Order: sequence, then structure tokens, then C-alpha cells
Amino acid sequence: SSRRRHTRYISVTGVQTCALPISDILKIGETHGTGTIAETAGAIVAALPDDRPLVYAQEIGPSAALKMEPMLRGPEAALNAYMTDPRAAISYPFLSLREEVAFARQVLARAKPGTQALWGLDQEFVTAAPMLLDRLEGYARMPAQRAAVALARNTLSPLMALSETDPASFDALDAAFANGPEAARRLLADMRLSNEIYRLQDSEVGRSNREREDYMKRNLMTHWNATGNAKPRVVMKFGAYHMVAGLSPTSTPALGSFVNALALMEDRKVVSVLIICGPQGQQTDFQGNIISCDADFEETVGSLGPLLIADGSTVIDTAPLRSIPGTMRRLGVAEDTRSYIQSFDAIVVLRGAKAATPFARPPVSWFAPQK
Repeated sequence: SSRRRHTRYISVTGVQTCALPISDILKIGETHGTGTIAETAGAIVAALPDDRPLVYAQEIGPSAALKMEPMLRGPEAALNAYMTDPRAAISYPFLSLREEVAFARQVLARAKPGTQALWGLDQEFVTAAPMLLDRLEGYARMPAQRAAVALARNTLSPLMALSETDPASFDALDAAFANGPEAARRLLADMRLSNEIYRLQDSEVGRSNREREDYMKRNLMTHWNATGNAKPRVVMKFGAYHMVAGLSPTSTPALGSFVNALALMEDRKVVSVLIICGPQGQQTDFQGNIISCDADFEETVGSLGPLLIADGSTVIDTAPLRSIPGTMRRLGVAEDTRSYIQSFDAIVVLRGAKAATPFARPPVSWFAPQK
């Protein structure tokens, strides 16, 4: 019953005992590139009941999701062999990390067979042009379409092509596939939008952030509506800013706020958990470098430092803190911290978290300035 759905709890151990309501939508905000965060998220998902299938909404592009889902739901050896090629790994943010793949496989193992259960909501990744052109070539049926793809491979050759390419470079592809498969036209539209979002980061960052969030919302609704009346339980894992309620710290209406409104209209229960890489923790960037989390932790949520236990990790129930927003503002609590407290039911701070493990580190030469 609805009442029972709102009052049952799951107990999660492994970090520190934590009780969370069972939800229809589980929102996990995170610090990217941290292996311990993926493992902690896995402990939360493992505690969810088996009363219905799961789907995984992730911060990757729709085309990336279509490519990766069969491999994530298939033999592990084949997936590992594919991802150890740096050219493949660089195309898939987060899924190029072993702990993230383990988490995705855990969620998808509980998905309904024969359904699309990996929901790619975000723009296509900036380095993914070769992968996207491979997919587009698979839709080609005419010589002119194959020729247009071949020409685009030269135009979209820089590593960061989706941010550096002139939008006019897509014109020939659009013309060649004007009467082609709908999936090809949709892929080209996604490539154009991804290109625009990246390019606008240098000139109109506010517009770029808004277009990105709105794109994720539209993609979510496409998947949500396709599930019909028998809704699966949705697991979402995104960067912390995307999962907040209201405006994100980038002053953009966040995906997380949209999800809350959707759940309200659909009479669904949402639970939000923020998992942060804390003091003495490390994360891996998309070039495979391991960096400290300390500076980011201090800048965004350093005011939570006095609440942390001396060793290990801490789970903070945000409900008492949500009742004193004015006091937190007067005390000078950082805007990010206040946003997180208002947005998440619990904040998990992982002291000494370990960095995620790349399948393959791309050569440093790939990131040399383009001549």
C-alpha cells in the first residue's frame, strides 16, 4: 500500500548503520571518480527489496547507454576486454572505471529481461566522437551516407571534438541522413546538442548548464513514459549538483528538483542520499590521474567537518539541520553545504575514500594541445 511504501525502512551497513525509507526513486549524489562511493552505493542498492525490477539512470549519453547496456548485462570477460582499450574507455565517462562497472552490473542484474534498463540521460561525452560515428555508420544504407561519415571522421578528429567542432561540420551529416533511419537523425541531434552544450561553457555558461539539465529531464521523461503503468524502481547516480532540490549551486534548475516534482505528480516516493569523498580521500579524473578530495571537500562542505567521527565514515541525518536554514546562513555555512542539507535525506562522508580504478589510462599524448 502507499502507506506501507512510505513507512518501511532498509538498514544499510558497511559504512555505518543507516536506515533509509524504501523509495520508488533512489537519488544518489556523489563525488565522481571515487571507488568507495560506488561500493557504498552498492550496499544501499543491495538492501532494496526484490519486489520489482530496477533501472539505472546514469550521467552518460543515450548513445553510450545503448552501446554499453548489452555488455554490462553480458559476460564480464567480454566487457573487460572492450574497456581495456583506451580508445573505448575514453568514450564512456564513469563506465571506464572498474568500481562503477561493478555497480552498474549489480543494478542491471535486477532489471527486467528484454527491457532498456540503462537510461543514459546526459549529453554525449566530449571525447566520444569516434564511438558516435561508428554508431552512425551502422545506420548508413546509402553510399552518400557512408561518404558523409568518412568525411566527418576527419572533421571530428580532435580528442575533444564535441567541444571544439564548428556546428556547421554536422550539416553534411544531416543532409546525408535527412531521409535515413529515425535513430540516425536522433543521434545527430544529440551530437549537435552535446556540441552546443560544451561550446557554450566558454561563452554562456548559464545557458549551457540550463540546456544540459533540460536535456536530462527530457530524456528521463522519455524513459519514464515508456515503462507504462508497471513502474520499475529507479536508481539514479549523478554528480551532487545534478541531484539537488531547487536551484543547483550553478544557479540552474536541477534534474533532482524535477525528479521530486515528477514523483509528487505520480504519487511516488523519493529518497536522496549524498555520498561525498571526505578528508584524506582520493578520486580519479577522466585522464586517469589520482587527485586528493581534500580541497573540494573543504570548499563545498568543510563546515560538516566538526560533525565527522574521528575514524572511518559518517552518516549525517539532515532532518534536524533542515529546520534551521536561517541559522546556517548567519553562521556562514557555505552555499553548497546548505543546498546539500536541504536536498538530501542523508549525507555520507567517506573519510579516506579510495580513488576509482580505470580499466585503461589513456596516453598522456592524447591530451597534448592540438596543432
